This record gives sequence, structure tokens and C-alpha cells, in this order.
Amino acid sequence: SYVPPQEEQEDARKVLKNYLNADGTLKQIPAPGNKLLIMLNFIVDAFAIDTNYTEKEVNTILRRFHVDTAALRRYLVDNGLMGRESDGTKYWRVKQEAQA
Repeated sequence: SYVPPQEEQEDARKVLKNYLNADGTLKQIPAPGNKLLIMLNFIVDAFAIDTNYTEKEVNTILRRFHVDTAALRRYLVDNGLMGRESDGTKYWRVKQEAQA
């Protein structure tokens, strides 16, 4: 079902408002689904494109949002927003194809 971009942005804003504290930290990590995806898309913006990160660096960035960095890291990778080496030594932001 088609959702107009404006409505999508409105939804995203609502989700972010409900889940973020004033300082930009997460009150809680949303359950898997649309809300989590909105949150992950927001969080992944903290990572530069074409940059490799160590797991420690990823955790440092994610800690700005929530203490459960392992869950956030896993969600970002599982949802294709970040890539990682199989041994966990290197992480990077996945370039998203522009949505047509």
C-alpha cells in the first residue's frame, strides 16, 4: 500500500517524538517492526558513509542513543542499514538506494 512521503514523515516524527528523550536518547528500543525501522533510520545518520568503524567505535556512537548497544548494532546489521565483517572487526554504513 502506498504511503505518501508527507504522511510517512509525519509518522516518523511521531515515532521519534514518542521514543526519544529531549536529549536525543531512546526511552526504549521499539519492538521489531515499522517503529524500529524508523528509529534505526534515524540512528544510522550518526554514521558517515564510506567510513569503516570498529565495534568499539560503533558502540560509542550507539551509546549516545541507548545503553543496549549490542541490540542496536544487531538491528542495524539485520535490517541492512549497516554491514559488518563476519568476525565483527569492521562495520560500515550501507548506502541506501534512493527510494523511487
